[in-house]
Amino acid sequence: MSPISLVFKREYLSRVKKKSFILVTILIPILAIAMTSIPAYLMVNSESPATKIGVLNNKSELQHIFKSTKDIKYTYITEEVRSAYLETTELKDEYDAILVVPEDILTTSSAKLTSYKLLPFTVSENIRSNLSGAISQIKVDQLVDKYNIPGLEQEFKGTRTRIKINEQVVSDDGEQKDSFSGIASGLGYVLGFMIYIFIFAYGSMIMQGVMEEKKNRVVEVIITSVKPFHLLMGKIIGIIAVGLTQLLIWLSLFGIIQLAVSTTISMESLQINNDIMTKIANGFDVLNIWYIGSLFVFYFLGGVLIYGSLMAAIGAAVDNAEDSQQFMMPLTIPLIISIILLTLVMQSPHNSVAVWGSIIPFSSPIIMTARIPFGVPVWQLITSMSILIIFFILCVWIAAKIYSTGILMYGKKINFKEIWKWIRYS
Repeated sequence: MSPISLVFKREYLSRVKKKSFILVTILIPILAIAMTSIPAYLMVNSESPATKIGVLNNKSELQHIFKSTKDIKYTYITEEVRSAYLETTELKDEYDAILVVPEDILTTSSAKLTSYKLLPFTVSENIRSNLSGAISQIKVDQLVDKYNIPGLEQEFKGTRTRIKINEQVVSDDGEQKDSFSGIASGLGYVLGFMIYIFIFAYGSMIMQGVMEEKKNRVVEVIITSVKPFHLLMGKIIGIIAVGLTQLLIWLSLFGIIQLAVSTTISMESLQINNDIMTKIANGFDVLNIWYIGSLFVFYFLGGVLIYGSLMAAIGAAVDNAEDSQQFMMPLTIPLIISIILLTLVMQSPHNSVAVWGSIIPFSSPIIMTARIPFGVPVWQLITSMSILIIFFILCVWIAAKIYSTGILMYGKKINFKEIWKWIRYS
């Protein structure tokens, strides 16, 4: 047998016979199926409170076009009910929003949707779809009756009139302002995805830093003057500070670019720019951007602290990046499931999957951050934040137990059973 064959046989058999290879080979397909099918199954079968829409229909030809579904319940109301909804908060719990279909909708192609809170983007899309189909059919029928041309109805079949839904939110003082549900959806998704990226980026940075110090044996010198727990926390907090510094720099650069653009535009486009900026300012007022930003920082810190401490423990337990893969999988699965659920949560931010996802600490930094622009009940927010803090303390305690033992251990293959022993050490 040639030397190449001998080396090939040894390398191949030594790796294939490993328990880790067998487990990963079996688990990866199962996990892949689970991560794609379970979130979809949960969303389809999750309990979601139906959005209750009161419809004031002033167009006789459009009576009864709105059909209630599992997610949206339509109820036809009178002008008196609409006025009572806007003037007092007594009907706030009975209707999530009031839709007014004007008598001249065939010419204006617009309707008004008023609510006390931001609604999921899918609600306005459902209303728009119903109105668009009905109005398009009315216009086609009018053309057929007017011109009486054979085949005219077939010619226009499938055409749809574009309908504009003017969404407005009623503030606490009774003032009606433009709603920005689309912006809320986009902002929620971007913030949730940013948390996902930050956790991976800074968590990996923490793990790589610990592994490098262990490999170079620098930690043997440092540990003589610093306790392992203090070393662990100092490293985690230091790298998180780097992340916050980057956020501050990015926000500053964004502000500078915006200022530069606003000062270089022509006077002719200045009025257009002011109108756009006014709408954006109103959107920030409705969305309460400072409230959202402060909670984003909290969940950013909570997510990176939890995952960063656990990744630091993994870095201390192993000798190289290859050995860390088996321990990284249990950490990455909740993050991947969270990012898969993110798009589905945007469609229904108050269903049971979204609520539980924003409370469970492994997924709450991503899911709760995405839900915040839509308004989260206070009890859910307090519960989520409290559990996240308690879980962070638990993770740091576990990480410190693993770190203090593993950071000075070399040349030994570590498994979950061994790590469990380290956690139980007094």
